[in-house]
Amino acid sequence: MKRRILAAAAAVALAMGLSVTTASAAQLPVLAGLQTSVVGASACAPALEGGTPVLETTAPSGGSASAVALSGVPAECGGLAVELFVHDDSGAVIASGTGTAAGTVSVAVDAYDTSDAEAVVARIAGWIFPTTWTVPAPPPAATCVPMSTDGTVVAGSCSVTRIQVSEPWPDGAGQKANVYVSVTSAAPRFRITFNFAQAPFPGWTPVAVDRGNLLLAPGASCSTLPVYTMNGPTWSSSSYYFNISSNPLASASPCPGP
Repeated sequence: MKRRILAAAAAVALAMGLSVTTASAAQLPVLAGLQTSVVGASACAPALEGGTPVLETTAPSGGSASAVALSGVPAECGGLAVELFVHDDSGAVIASGTGTAAGTVSVAVDAYDTSDAEAVVARIAGWIFPTTWTVPAPPPAATCVPMSTDGTVVAGSCSVTRIQVSEPWPDGAGQKANVYVSVTSAAPRFRITFNFAQAPFPGWTPVAVDRGNLLLAPGASCSTLPVYTMNGPTWSSSSYYFNISSNPLASASPCPGP
């Protein structure tokens, strides 16, 4: 999904100290011609797309991010200061940052959730440029790496082919759900890292993880939740299972823990 903010409206909004809003977008056709002629007079001007200069922006990955990937910057703008402003759907700035312009560059900004971002405004050496914003795909719910029988991570392929989460049921002051996974590994064992903040997990961060027929991974800590890592057992199976709970009084292994 892409969102575009045209330069003239963005320039006016920033000059007045206002956020970019959906309402201002309705005024853009009236101002676009003026802004195109102004930008065209500068040596630092991107290529025209439909009569309007456009840069492309996205995030390095979905979920929480602290950078914006900027591309399409013309050579004339290389080495100049660039400012980026990330806006939500109300027009409010939710993150901003500065960097040095280049054809393709990653600019560090304040931490933000990519699902909240609606558009990005770019300002290079004082010039406001319209952009397109592409929402990146969210991070996977689970990833894995192959592991030898002694627990050493080795080279090779590993893929999580199935994640099935049961319908949660009441568990004291929280909820509980069973999780079933299937893994294909080039080695006898695997190490799997779950991100419980992603679908198909139920949307709450577990405070307890009962490892089922998976094993505790060295160095794994409950402090990393909703991300957590476990090892595959020394025997293979077509399906592995464990359960998660949001009940703060749950007793489970390996969490609660350090």
